[in-house]
Amino acid sequence: MIVLAGIVLVVVVIAAMAAGRSASGRRAGGPSAPGAQPPPPGLLDRAVGAGIITADQANAIAALESPPAGAGAPPPPLPSARRVPIVAEILGYLGAVLAIVGVMILVGQFWDRMASWSRLSLLGVAAVALWAAGATLDEDADPALWRLRQFLWLLSAGALAGFTGVLCDQVFSWIPQAVVLAIGLVTATYGALLWRLHDRPAQQVTVVGGLVAVIVGALAWRNGAGAVGLGLWGLGVLWTALGLADLLPPRLVAVALGPALVLVGAGVTGASWESAAPILGLTSAAALLAVGVARRTFVVTGLGVVGIFVYLPWTAGRFFANTIGVPIILVATGAALLVVTLLLLRRHGGTPSGQPRPSWH
Repeated sequence: MIVLAGIVLVVVVIAAMAAGRSASGRRAGGPSAPGAQPPPPGLLDRAVGAGIITADQANAIAALESPPAGAGAPPPPLPSARRVPIVAEILGYLGAVLAIVGVMILVGQFWDRMASWSRLSLLGVAAVALWAAGATLDEDADPALWRLRQFLWLLSAGALAGFTGVLCDQVFSWIPQAVVLAIGLVTATYGALLWRLHDRPAQQVTVVGGLVAVIVGALAWRNGAGAVGLGLWGLGVLWTALGLADLLPPRLVAVALGPALVLVGAGVTGASWESAAPILGLTSAAALLAVGVARRTFVVTGLGVVGIFVYLPWTAGRFFANTIGVPIILVATGAALLVVTLLLLRRHGGTPSGQPRPSWH
């Protein structure tokens, strides 16, 4: 089970990193920026002859594309988009995970007999070594190195979280809620320092994971599961809004994590408020669907649909159990979703002029 969980985690992280890089398109190895290549020979003359631009404009463009005097040869082209096949890269990561899990199992056999300082030393050295290994990589040289750096730093954050947990639990003897709070604060801070709002999906995931631990540790201390659920819901709303505003790169990861936290947080509140939780979840899912459609953001729309399928039966069963209202509500909602889907397909198919519409993010 541990091995399976590790493999699933790696696949998800690598997929998120690959999606983040393709969505940003800002680093070396991606498509070159517009204007990086001079126009083909004769293009400006044909544009002037067709009346698209004037001769003065053509001369200005030619002067702009010409290298300044003394600049020498033009810079070499950017490296190809992918030097390492993605399949080989994923297999390499999976092999590394299997090796790490094997080491964890081996260490686990002796963990109970290790002193606290031995555990702290092991975790501390692992955290520093993984960070240093990632820091030595030039993430702008190749997309594979960009992903590898994030992966190593993600493992480093996990080792640091373990170090913090052992320190607070076994050395300081804090209560469990305080230990979780400390782990969350340290992990979120460490992830934010590595992330620094750059195109690093794994570090954004690290920050969100740390903030989730902060909410759980702080609110579960006195207020119970209901407060924890509201805290997660609020974090999800904030993360979604910032992601849609393009303030949390990469955007695709932000607009996936935020709505997921909104839906999960609404469900967690059910442990304290059984009647309010499905209403909150259904309302949130409908809002996500509306925002996703309005902003043409497919991830938010998809998660909104998933939320409706989860919370609609919950709401109907809670308030209309054993009545004819349940199937009527389900049928009506299903029909409404089909209508929305058809409208989205028509809207996404193109304009009457035949020009494709902007793609969904």
